[in-house]
This record gives sequence, C-alpha cells and structure tokens, in this order.
Amino acid sequence: MRLYFFYALSLVLLLPNTSYSKTYYVDGNSDSFWSDGSKEKPKRTINDGIDLMSSDGGDILIVKPGVYHDDVNFVENGTSEAYNIIKAEKDGTVIIKGQLNLPVQSSYFQFEGLKWDNNKTKDIKGHHLKFLRCAFKGGPASGNTMNVSIGTNDATPGAQHILIEDSWAYGPGGRYNFIVYNSDSVVLRRVIARHDGKWAGSGHDPEAGITVYNSSNVEVQNSMVIDSDEKYQYWESAFYNVKNESSTLPYQNIRITGSIAVNAPYGNGFAFDDYGSMKNVVIENSVAWNTSGGLAMNGDHKHVTAKNLTLGAILGTGAAIWGGNNSRLNISNSLFYLNDNKAIRISAGKANVFNNNCYPRDSYGCGELGTYINPQSSLNYLPALMLNSKLNNKDRQVGASILKQIGKPGSLYGEAGFNKTTSKSLWPWPNEERIRKDLCEDTNRGLCASKQSLTHYIWNQVGNTVPAACGKNKSYEQCLK
Repeated sequence: MRLYFFYALSLVLLLPNTSYSKTYYVDGNSDSFWSDGSKEKPKRTINDGIDLMSSDGGDILIVKPGVYHDDVNFVENGTSEAYNIIKAEKDGTVIIKGQLNLPVQSSYFQFEGLKWDNNKTKDIKGHHLKFLRCAFKGGPASGNTMNVSIGTNDATPGAQHILIEDSWAYGPGGRYNFIVYNSDSVVLRRVIARHDGKWAGSGHDPEAGITVYNSSNVEVQNSMVIDSDEKYQYWESAFYNVKNESSTLPYQNIRITGSIAVNAPYGNGFAFDDYGSMKNVVIENSVAWNTSGGLAMNGDHKHVTAKNLTLGAILGTGAAIWGGNNSRLNISNSLFYLNDNKAIRISAGKANVFNNNCYPRDSYGCGELGTYINPQSSLNYLPALMLNSKLNNKDRQVGASILKQIGKPGSLYGEAGFNKTTSKSLWPWPNEERIRKDLCEDTNRGLCASKQSLTHYIWNQVGNTVPAACGKNKSYEQCLK
C-alpha cells in the first residue's frame, strides 16, 4: 500500500501544470444574494465577479448586457501565460458608468467588447494590459484631463506593454482622446478618435486626438482621427507628439503608420512639438486631409523621417519646420495635393526632401527629383492610390496606400508580428456598424451627417463615389484597378 502511494505521488509530481481556469458570469438583473458566479447564479456587479477570479490566471468573466455603475479600480492579475479576461457577452451591450482607474500594480489582464460612458478620465496604468473592441465615451469638462490616459508620473514608465486594439474614444470633455504619457512599449492598433470639445482650457494647454507624450517604443497603427472640425480653442493636431523635460524617459522609437487624419481644419494632421529631443521617429504611409497643416515641427532636436504620405486639401502648408535648432525632417515619396500654401517650408533646422510629387507646383518645389504630376487619376479614393497609375506603379509609389491591417491581432510591442503588415484587408473597417452607432448617438456632423458607412465616408473624401460593388462583388483592393 505504501509503495502504491509513493508511486501515485511521483506521477502527480511529473504531470505538467494543470490549469484550473474558470468562467464566471455577471448579470445586473441578478437578485440572488448567495450567487456563486455560475451561469445559473451570476454575480450582480462586475467587481463581485472580479473577486472570484484567481491569480493563477486564465479566468474569464462574462458580463451580461446592461448598464453597470462599478468603479473598476482593481483587477485580479493573471500571469504571462494566462491572462484573466473580462468580456461582454455581446460586444457593445455592456455600458459601464463607473470609473476606470487601474493602479500601477495591474498586470496580465484583458478587456473585451466593453463601453465606458462617463465624464471621467479612463486611467490605464500597470503592465501587460489589453483592451480589445472597447469604446470610451466622454471626459472631464475642465482641468488637465483626458478621455483615455495611458501612463502616469507616479512611476517610470507609468505604463508598459499596453495594447489598445479596435477601440474608439469620443464624446465631450478631456484635452486628448488618447494619450500615451511617460510610458514604454505601447501599441494603438486600429483606434479611432473624434474630439468633441466641451473642455474648458487654461488658456494654453493644447487639445488633440491621439497624443504620444514623453514616451518610448510606441506604435500607432491603422488609426484615425476624424471629424474634429469644430473650432476648439486650443486644438493643436489630430496626431500630436510631444517631448519636454518633465520625464526622464527618452522619446524614441515612435512609429505612426497606415493612419489617417481627416476633417480637422483648425489644426495640423501630424505635429511634433516642445523642446525635448526626439530620436528614431517615423511617420509613414499615412494621410492628412482637410487639416490646417499637414505635418508640422516645432522645438529643438526633432529628428523625423516621413515617407509615403498623402497631404491634401491642406488649408496651410503641407510639411514644415517652423522652429527649432538642430531639427531635421527627412521626407520622401510623398504626395502634396491642393494645398493652399506651400508644399514644404523649412524656417529652421534642415530638411532632406526627395522624390515627392507636388500639385500644383509652388516656389519651393518638391526637392531632389521631385515631380509635378496632376494626381487626379492616381488618387480616386482617399486611403489608396490607383494601381498601375502614374504615382503607383512598378517603379515607384508616391503617396499613401493604406489597404492591409498592420500587426498580428492581440500582439504587444516586441512580440512576433506586432508591426508586420498582414494579408488581411483593412476595409471594410472592423466593427464599423458599432462605431457608427456610438459616434452618432449624440452628434450629427461629418460621418454622422453623411449617412454612409465609415469605410465609404473615408474613401469618398476626395470627391469620387466608391462603386456599389466594392465590398460586395469586389474587394476594395480590386476597386483600385
């Protein structure tokens, strides 16, 4: 008997780690005080459900449709091998009116399909946190406040290995819709921001859609800032990049790719600002359309590489260094089209300007080997150039063609495939029906006034109408032939 016991014990010790992951449920209509979180006896609040989760990781909390008033300021951390997950039973049907304020100790946790709807900042601190298919509505009406804030001054980095994917921020309040602040290794993948004002500034604090501030190793992939077309008092830029001396974290390894700023005529599409040093900053294959400036640089020691941009219908200058010692802009293979002022203006610093196309021609020109081809037959639709056209053929591509999704879904910064262009089409835009419903619940401008799908609204900005077959009988890529 004793030999049998030791033999059985040795078998247990040799077995691989056994997962005891569980699935729990929350239903705001539950009236069972003694509920155990099972599907039959769900907990009533999200926080009660979180209390059931284990630090061993791998637990899933499924939230039934409804409105919840929980302040989510604590999560039960999972592990690197097994994240704990909170997810809506059906995406978009779980509305959280309480605050989101994750402490710096938060880690290995994932949120899916939820919507925060309140006038508070949604604070994300900690590490290895993922938000997938989530909506963030509203921010505070005054103060140095945001809608979604990633990071903090309380720790350096204030957040690390954060992913926001297929998510959107909108609604009144807050200086910025999304800000990555004093943080490291962050990916914003297919996020949408629409700035809706209703924020009382201090007289000098800028407003913007997507902001990367005092941070390192940040990727902004396939993201859009749209319809921020009210005259906000301090509107600075759709995509705003800032480095000052308030953080010791270097501003480096920042990449904006496959992204679009559209209909923000009182600010820049892409701006790089303040007096801290910026190194290895790349913006590529991206669009600014109907903005007051295309790409603008201010402040010292900014080193920015820009390539394959479409900067069109700009009310001012396409690309400029307005001020700053030792700043450098390398811009190539980019399309400047119907800009009211100069295509390129270098008032300070230096520029390497190569192989761009400007139309109409201005006094500065497009730099070495620049051309002045009318792009009308090449740019039929905003995100992409027509195939085998004058500006997009086997010899060269001048301008942006944003057709494929970037990044392996769910991947964090540095993981395999996190910044690779995939074979999956970006259009129609993922979750566009849910996005339109959210963005248009209180507003009737831009996309919401157009009665179009999000995809067709973006594609039709140049003035042509996408053929009815696109997205039905033909892929959007086929419609470019």
